[in-house]
Amino acid sequence: MSAMPLPFLLNRAAGLISMLILFSGLWFAAEWMSNESRSSFWLVTGLTLLVIAGAGRALVSLTMRQHGERVYAWPPVSEVEAVTGCAGARLHVRCFGPAGAPAIILTHAWGMDGSFWQAVTPTLAQRYRVFVWDLPGLGRSGRPFDGVYAVDRFAQDLRSVMELAGEAPTVLVGHGTGATIVLACCSHYPELMQRRIAGVALLNGADAPLIEASGDSTFLRSVRKPLLEPLIRLSIAASPLVHLFAWASYLNGLAVLITRAFGFGPDPARRDVDCTAWLSTRQAPSVLAKGLRALLEWDGAGVAGEVTVPLLTASASADLLIKPAESAATAKAAPFGRHVEIEAAGHMGLLERPEVYADVLKEHAERAFDRARRASSHAAVLAQAKDAIEPLAESRSFADQPDATGARDSADIASQQGRPWQTGPHGHA
Repeated sequence: MSAMPLPFLLNRAAGLISMLILFSGLWFAAEWMSNESRSSFWLVTGLTLLVIAGAGRALVSLTMRQHGERVYAWPPVSEVEAVTGCAGARLHVRCFGPAGAPAIILTHAWGMDGSFWQAVTPTLAQRYRVFVWDLPGLGRSGRPFDGVYAVDRFAQDLRSVMELAGEAPTVLVGHGTGATIVLACCSHYPELMQRRIAGVALLNGADAPLIEASGDSTFLRSVRKPLLEPLIRLSIAASPLVHLFAWASYLNGLAVLITRAFGFGPDPARRDVDCTAWLSTRQAPSVLAKGLRALLEWDGAGVAGEVTVPLLTASASADLLIKPAESAATAKAAPFGRHVEIEAAGHMGLLERPEVYADVLKEHAERAFDRARRASSHAAVLAQAKDAIEPLAESRSFADQPDATGARDSADIASQQGRPWQTGPHGHA
């Protein structure tokens, strides 16, 4: 979530404020210790600021209800794979579910990692083969050797992950900016939709440039050149320092507040908000900035119209990062598009209402795989008909066929070739 434009800006500001809080607390305490004549106000102020800097996250968590926290657990792992992506990036892939079953590949949003799908994977893995992978540079996946990040490369990485499913029909699922990667894969490899991709599901994502699909697109357009792009370059150049600032904002609770305000609906669970903020903070700022720059540069408008398989878009009613109207427009642009809106959920609604998202994905997967089976059966019937018709298409002449009284003399047949038909008085030849 921190790789979305608006949270990215707010997190950079929160990091700077967090360091000011920390150093202010240290300065007040040091001034009190160096000058005995100073009042206890200096000591109290310094200690208060230091407590906020180190334990503010716990205070912020108290403002959110516990909700009888869910405990997520991965299903039994069938296997763990390492796929080589673009520029030698080692992609970490986890596989769940029965071998040989139709496949579902889950692509997380930029700034998160594959653990984001832990809430819905057990339900999906009961019937399907589920592949969960980490995008390059995030989670347990390695970075590309040349340090270049691009949407085209992400699409190629997704295709490499698809090879693990073999020839099984596959449904591609993307969340947030992961939806952009799924659409890019469909656009770059249209032949896969003829034989491999059975369906596409976009959760809180849209077929539009990232800023245009964002909730506050007018503001982001105005600050992109003067503020957003310079901050991206700064995050790449001073990544260790920016990472330190990010951890400071996580510890004092500012990162948690930003995640709560822009990522969730009206009443999120405390654990879900904290885990999302932690996942965003642990990623390297240079990797996040490079990926965000790649997503900003990619213009994916019109890709949904090229998706010739069933396409589902699911939006959340309280999503502030991706406009629900853009998700609905994406479904309308697809030949076989369908849109659903989930109530009482934000951009990270899959954590708030995992059972609803799991049911939506299962229903869409059943439709997509059923359509793929019917198409495959129809193709098999046509192939059998073609095999039966092809021998009859061989060229033959009447000379090769004997008549009822026996074979005609070849000389008689040759003498009659080219002779016009003669008709009798009643029109009979």
